[in-house]
Amino acid sequence: MLFGLHPSGKISAVTTRQLYIISDLHLCDGSRVEDFRSDDERALVSFLFRLGRLPNPTLIINGDFIDFVQIQPGPQMWLDAKLDATEADSLAKLDAAFQAHSPVFDALSRFVAAGHPLRFHFGNHDIDLVWPQVQARIRDRLGKKQVHGAITFGFAWHSQGLYVAHGHQADPVNSFVDEPDVLHTDPVGVLRLERCWGTRLVEEFYNKIEVLDGCDMLDNVRPRMQAAVLIIKHAILHRHMHATLYAGVQVIVDTLAQLQSEEDVTHAADQLGVNRHVLSWIVSVAGWLGVRGRAQYTPKGPGALPSFAPSLQTAYTYGANLRDGAQLAELAPPLEIGQPAQQLAPKSADAREQEHAEYSSRGNQRLLEYAASLAADHPDLQAICFGHTHLPITPGLAVDQLPGWPIPGTTTRLFNSGSWTRTLDLAQVKADRLTFEYLADPRYYRLGRDYLKVTWSDDELTPVVDTLAWG
Repeated sequence: MLFGLHPSGKISAVTTRQLYIISDLHLCDGSRVEDFRSDDERALVSFLFRLGRLPNPTLIINGDFIDFVQIQPGPQMWLDAKLDATEADSLAKLDAAFQAHSPVFDALSRFVAAGHPLRFHFGNHDIDLVWPQVQARIRDRLGKKQVHGAITFGFAWHSQGLYVAHGHQADPVNSFVDEPDVLHTDPVGVLRLERCWGTRLVEEFYNKIEVLDGCDMLDNVRPRMQAAVLIIKHAILHRHMHATLYAGVQVIVDTLAQLQSEEDVTHAADQLGVNRHVLSWIVSVAGWLGVRGRAQYTPKGPGALPSFAPSLQTAYTYGANLRDGAQLAELAPPLEIGQPAQQLAPKSADAREQEHAEYSSRGNQRLLEYAASLAADHPDLQAICFGHTHLPITPGLAVDQLPGWPIPGTTTRLFNSGSWTRTLDLAQVKADRLTFEYLADPRYYRLGRDYLKVTWSDDELTPVVDTLAWG
């Protein structure tokens, strides 16, 4: 079981020998912006049922479990460019997730009722989990007081040669200034969450554009900023999207105006998929057009997000006899036969070098640098597990025929728990196909449902990490 957990991740030993990691489920409220569909939910309930039947599993949900950023039960549930929701706002969002995804919380309740430890990590989309009342309400929803001790929260988990964190701090767009200090007092003395720019982009741009026809999956595209550019190009020619376009451009201009260094510009250019020199010129213009100096940023357009769809709960076909998950699980494969997406195959030295360069250029350079800094600070680390990117490091990516990704200058391997929602990786798409119509077509999206299985032998402290996909 887990013990001695500290929000910073600096913790003492544990006794677990079988750990499972999932991340980036993005449970929403059942509205048009919902990414976690009914078939995803049925697969997760089945997965949790199988997991709960194992002898001694521990489950870490490694960030972005609930998409508080896309759940907006009230108009403008933020203060300004830097301050986001209050604790009361986050509780209202949590209740909306409970209502829309009752089967998931029922399945997690059964998991902890069986005596298994469950840990939630804070991600950039569910940083709201830091609120004490939010944690208390989740514990109450998942079980009686006697199981509350098995449910823990934190930024990271570090023990037995393994480090697990969501990974958003490696992404400047979605990082917090001084994590774990993410709560700040507003001008009237109310505590609020810090608001990173990625959160702002979703709340003021994606939440508005995703309710339009053909746009409901656009926040599942990576790199997200490159997708935003394609959306803007398309929206210019479609009048009904102009109000949303204006709000999104305002956010982007404001952000570009705040880039301070050549390194910032280079990273933003990589995220946007544009030439660095061109972006440098745009940044100069944005500095002139930007809103730096305003005390408060006021978004344009309607304040409240309309909901066009009923709660997902009403669309389910579970039936009373499936409430305990048992019959549903019979339809799914056993947990232990999950297969890697691709089998390892010999690669030439040139192919390995090219693949390494390609992976490093997909906006992952900061992630690799962050992992390398963790490995330098913690010499015991053999494996680091992140989420956030929605892209698992599958065996097909292996550059040296070993699981995971080698972190330069260390003996540590990097793993990624992928996502349980659909994802489109633009790095895999030829430039001439990158159109709005391509982004809007669900056939091109990878299904997800990835998870990591970590085991330790009785006589070794070296973690063995398998990257698997459910179903």
